[in-house]
Amino acid sequence: MKWLRRSALVVVLLLVVGAGAGWWYARATLPKTDGTLAVPGLGAEVRIERDGRGIPTIHAASAEGAMFGLGFVHAQDRLWQLETHHRIGSGRLAEAFGPPALETDRFLRALEAFRREHPGYRIDDAMWERVRPRER
Repeated sequence: MKWLRRSALVVVLLLVVGAGAGWWYARATLPKTDGTLAVPGLGAEVRIERDGRGIPTIHAASAEGAMFGLGFVHAQDRLWQLETHHRIGSGRLAEAFGPPALETDRFLRALEAFRREHPGYRIDDAMWERVRPRER
């Protein structure tokens, strides 16, 4: 009977530790939306303030700083979407979503959408001729 009690205690302890680790991981992956963050490469100060609903307001001394701030906010708020769209474009959804996404990956790889992401990619005349006129 003693081993049953100890086993139950170990299971409960593992569940508590697992839940705590899951909570910590979820909190650690959220973007930092308060406080000060030093980012290299900015020529002047950029302030991003969020209201009670989390909607950002960007204050910058230059247009470049405002664009950087906008990109920074988009990366914070939409990182999951950006990563998912990157996986869609490269036909790698199954890496994140498993076997149900394999058919979609096959279709996207057949379109060779991933090749268009690379800087050396260009559409030559032979490729353009294969496109039906109504689709050009």
